[in-house]
Amino acid sequence: MRRNLITGGMGLIGRNVAKQLVADGERVCLFDSRGELPPDAEDLEGKVEILVGDITNWAHVVEAVRESDPDCLFHNAAVLLAPLERDPAMGFRVNLEGTFNVLEAARLHGVGQVMFPGSRSTFGPASPEVVFDDTRQRPVNMYAITKLSGELLGEYYGRRYGFDFRALRFPVVIGVGRQLSPPISDINSMIEHSIAGRPFVSTLHPDVALNLLYVKEAVRAFIRYRDVDGSRLSRKTYNIKGINLKPAELVKVLERHLPRVDIRFDPDESEAARELRKAMSKQMDESLAQKEWGWQPEYPLEETVKDFIAELGRDG
Repeated sequence: MRRNLITGGMGLIGRNVAKQLVADGERVCLFDSRGELPPDAEDLEGKVEILVGDITNWAHVVEAVRESDPDCLFHNAAVLLAPLERDPAMGFRVNLEGTFNVLEAARLHGVGQVMFPGSRSTFGPASPEVVFDDTRQRPVNMYAITKLSGELLGEYYGRRYGFDFRALRFPVVIGVGRQLSPPISDINSMIEHSIAGRPFVSTLHPDVALNLLYVKEAVRAFIRYRDVDGSRLSRKTYNIKGINLKPAELVKVLERHLPRVDIRFDPDESEAARELRKAMSKQMDESLAQKEWGWQPEYPLEETVKDFIAELGRDG
């Protein structure tokens, strides 16, 4: 039975990776500062081992790796953009020192493979409208800087110490239970309010596409990429495109699947909102992942919304 350790295991990607690995018959240990499974992951109760610790504490990390003895380590522990910008020092410790701790522990304990979620944000706001795997990366905020540093540090450790480090750059990941910052949180709110039959006013622009990725698509990509023979790969880090979601199109899909949808738009036209829309509309090119390891997405907008509704129904 394959053994997996997932840092940040209570987070959206971590717990959904765990669900799929458990369904596949693999052993899973979750490492997180929280010891309780969130409501949408209660079906993992008794099926995973939970290790509580601090990713910035070397002793905690090395003990978790020693105890779980993983074949594969999914390193998902990270502080996201909004809280990191409020406290860059804390974000640096978690995102960079934590990644160093994970890679060092993997080296010392002979872990064969480390998987890392990168970010589209590493390309920076000056990037072209479509970013390819080799587009120049010029991040401008602490979150993106730490994500790019994680990519490079992981690739360095893999080359120097011989373990199989692999990373995927994702756009913003959405899913049930994800606490996104405004105004991107409007995506979840539009779906949740429509299910409840309540009206909602969004500050998103209805006709500006947002580049997003449904969490189940991220999980599929992670596990598919993990299992690909390394001889097929020309690099260690690949882009995953996601979907281009216009809020107005989301409303139309919701109207096809729910009895009462009452959403209107009052777009925020501040300079900060316009800059965010510009950044969020940039697209990822995933043709290299498709060519080299057969990646094919399965959650276009319609399927994403249908599954999101089903998951919210189960959770509620």
